[in-house]
Amino acid sequence: MPKPLHLIVACARNRVIGRDGLLPWSIPEDTAFFHAQTLGHTVIIGRRSLADWADATAGRDVILLTRDPAHAPPGVHVAATLAAALARAETLRGDIYICGGQRLYEEALPRADVLHLTLIDAEVPGDTFFPRLAPPLHPRARPPRKQRRHLALHLPPPRRGLIKTAMRRTPGTPKWSHQTRLS
Repeated sequence: MPKPLHLIVACARNRVIGRDGLLPWSIPEDTAFFHAQTLGHTVIIGRRSLADWADATAGRDVILLTRDPAHAPPGVHVAATLAAALARAETLRGDIYICGGQRLYEEALPRADVLHLTLIDAEVPGDTFFPRLAPPLHPRARPPRKQRRHLALHLPPPRRGLIKTAMRRTPGTPKWSHQTRLS
C-alpha cells in the first residue's frame, strides 16, 4: 500500500502562494506549523521553493524535483519527474509531503490524499498560484463554533482522502489558520 500523499501550502484568498520566487508573507506561527508537520517525513519540492527554504534537510528527507542534478544541495535526493520522486519517496522515511511550487501542486493535486491549507485572509499580489479546487467539496463534520476556522472537506473523485483546510476565520482570531485533524 502506498504512503499517504500530503500537499501542504499557505495561500491567499486569491490563491497566491509566491512572488518573485519567495513567500509574499512572513507568519512565524504558520512556519512553525509547516516545520512541525513535515518533520520526520519526506518532502518533495521544486527548485525555486527549495531555494527559499534554508533548513529544508533538518529532520526530513528532501527530494528535489529538477532535471538538473547540479541544483541539488548536499544531502538532497533528485528526481526528474513526479512519478520518479514518488517512487523514491516510498523508500524514505515517513509520509510524503508536496511543498511547492505551482507546477508541482498542479501535478500532485489529483493524486493527493490530504491537503493541509493555511488560508491567508487577504488579497496578496503575486506571480505564483495554488490550483483551483474543483467543487463540490463536502464538509466532513461541522466543528464547534469556537473552531469554525477549521473545516475538514472530502476530496472529490478521482482524488482520494481528506482535505484538511482552514476556510473560515472566526471573529477575534488571527487572519490565518492551519488545520488540525477533526475526529
